[in-house]
Amino acid sequence: MGDAARAPRAPLTRGDAWAEPQAGDVLLIAALRRMASGQRGCALTRRDFAIAFPGDADEVFATFRAFLQALARAGRRKLRVGLPGLPAMPDEIALVALLAAAQAGDDALFDAHLRWLLTRGIWR
Repeated sequence: MGDAARAPRAPLTRGDAWAEPQAGDVLLIAALRRMASGQRGCALTRRDFAIAFPGDADEVFATFRAFLQALARAGRRKLRVGLPGLPAMPDEIALVALLAAAQAGDDALFDAHLRWLLTRGIWR
């Protein structure tokens, strides 16, 4: 995974297919699902991060955890997280899209995805 997990890519839009998530997407969603199930220090997640981010794994993992904790504290609802092996849930896709928008420097798209993840909304 190495550089593939770090390489910025175009943020997801409504028209983008989610049929083939990239390696970085799979890593983040799997880590999110494990953390949501109470496996915060899971050896498998740490190994995956060590492969994807050699030399920076602990820092990247800690930053991702801190980001998820901030999202949980600031949010007005719980994120919907899928079970391992199932397709990505809308909240998981929005989380990946939020990070992709941040990497791409697209502030408007970042704000839109962040609002989606933080607000309750009448449609939920």
